[in-house]
Amino acid sequence: MDIQKFIPTRSKKDYPEVIIRDGKFYYNSSLKETAKLKDFPFVQYYFDHSTKEIGFKFLKTKEGDECFKITLQGGRSYTSRAVALIQKFEWIKAVQDLKQNHLKKFRAEKKSGLWIIRLMPSFERKINREKIGMLPNDSIGIYRYIRNDEIVYIGKGNIKERANDLMRRNWVFDIIEYSIVDKDSQDEFEAYWIEQFAHQNGQKPLYNLQLGNKSKATKKR
Repeated sequence: MDIQKFIPTRSKKDYPEVIIRDGKFYYNSSLKETAKLKDFPFVQYYFDHSTKEIGFKFLKTKEGDECFKITLQGGRSYTSRAVALIQKFEWIKAVQDLKQNHLKKFRAEKKSGLWIIRLMPSFERKINREKIGMLPNDSIGIYRYIRNDEIVYIGKGNIKERANDLMRRNWVFDIIEYSIVDKDSQDEFEAYWIEQFAHQNGQKPLYNLQLGNKSKATKKR
């Protein structure tokens, strides 16, 4: 009989990743090694509102006041301060303020000399239901309806039109949280947040679930 000792394998992320937390960017061990951060003690930040992307240009020497120092924290993690950037842009701050830590981690890819991460729009804007008329008519993106701090629906499209839809007149919610995103990205972002909700709660939000059941019932007829 060939008896062998079992040695468990430890999972280790083998892709570069950036975490947004505590007013800083954290660079994981894979990014540290791939980008050779020990040789690049400074970083410049770039951003694109339309795509929700943040770019990192690692530098060997400081180039002006727009550079930020990369430091070794706790003997393992490399970090750089980003308080001003995070506070200035609501779509970045909304990610930092998320309660679930795994939603603050983003895979980094190198493009045109920059390391790029793409954030998920995180419903950084808010409006009371009774004030929905104040929204511009062309406000489109993803949104969620909140009732007593509970998410009851996640959707996409024209935020103002959907909220005033007669089919939703009897829906109970008081707050609409939303992100303005282009039409081409709406399906992806809506699906992402519905999936995250279902993973955490075991099912979709209340009205998403009800609409889904109605669709199934219609198909059976």
